[in-house]
Amino acid sequence: MLQERQKWTSPGENLKNGDLVLIKDEALPRCLWRIGLVEKAKADQKGFVRSARIKTSSGTCERLISKLCLLKNVEALEAS
Repeated sequence: MLQERQKWTSPGENLKNGDLVLIKDEALPRCLWRIGLVEKAKADQKGFVRSARIKTSSGTCERLISKLCLLKNVEALEAS
């Protein structure tokens, strides 16, 4: 191959419990996306996280990780 694909050539970091995420919603503009905290990351048989239960100010919801954007691990924020 002359050009190497940059995306999906190496595994990325899995979501973990306690991660702070943006919840993407196609019906809303980017400046109005909700922020949530990962309560439970759900992995498949290979150990890759595919979906997560998210706690928001309006309750909890379950989303695929393709609809989430990782901001920061809350435990790392508290440590610094």
